[in-house]
Amino acid sequence: MAEDKDDELTPLQAKRKALEEARAAKLAERIAREKAGEDERAIADLEALEAAEAKWGELGKMLGQVHTPIGVVIVRKPKFAEWRRFQDSQKTAQEQDELTYSCVVHPVLPAFRRMVEDYPALGVAAGNMVVKLAGGEMVTNLLPK
Repeated sequence: MAEDKDDELTPLQAKRKALEEARAAKLAERIAREKAGEDERAIADLEALEAAEAKWGELGKMLGQVHTPIGVVIVRKPKFAEWRRFQDSQKTAQEQDELTYSCVVHPVLPAFRRMVEDYPALGVAAGNMVVKLAGGEMVTNLLPK
C-alpha cells in the first residue's frame, strides 16, 4: 500500500519527500555522532576532574568547574597573594583575566584561551567561579561600574 501512495505523488511531492527523508537521515547521523562525542567529552572531563582533585583538593572547596559545550573548565581557589594583588589593582579587564587565567587548572592555558575565543563569556564565568572559591559573591563582571 505504501508503494501505491508513492506512485500517486506528484513530482514536487516526491522531491519534497526525498529531501525530507535525506534531512531526517542526516539528523539521525548527526545525533549519533554528537552522542558519541558527548560520551568521550564526559569521560575526559571526569578524568580531568579526578586529576585536578588529586593535585589541588576537593571540588567545591578548592576547585570549581564551568561546563561548556566543548568540555569542562576547572579553576582552583586563588592563593591569598594572588587575590590581594587583584584587590590592589585597578581591576581592569586584563587584570581580571590574569587572576582568572592564573587559576585555570584544566584545560591547559592555550586551550582555555581558544575556548574563550569561541565562547567569550566563558572568561567571566570562570572568573565568577574563582571569586566564589575565594569566598566572594558571584558577579556578572569583576570590573567596577
